[in-house]
Amino acid sequence: TPPINQCVNISLSGTLGWTGLFVTNGCPTTGTCVAQNTNSGGNPGISNLNLIGGVTYYIIISTWPSPQC
Repeated sequence: TPPINQCVNISLSGTLGWTGLFVTNGCPTTGTCVAQNTNSGGNPGISNLNLIGGVTYYIIISTWPSPQC
């Protein structure tokens, strides 16, 4: 939960194979996906993501094959 509005960049390193990076506004199972990126070679990133202060966000990393998250 950012204290103020801000723009962020998220990058992964060291991931191999299919990897997904997701950001949700609220709980991952009931919230809204606000950004996503997947890459078959690993290390996806999200650039210039505007987050609203006081809102709870979840950053989710999922891989394939299992484990999924």
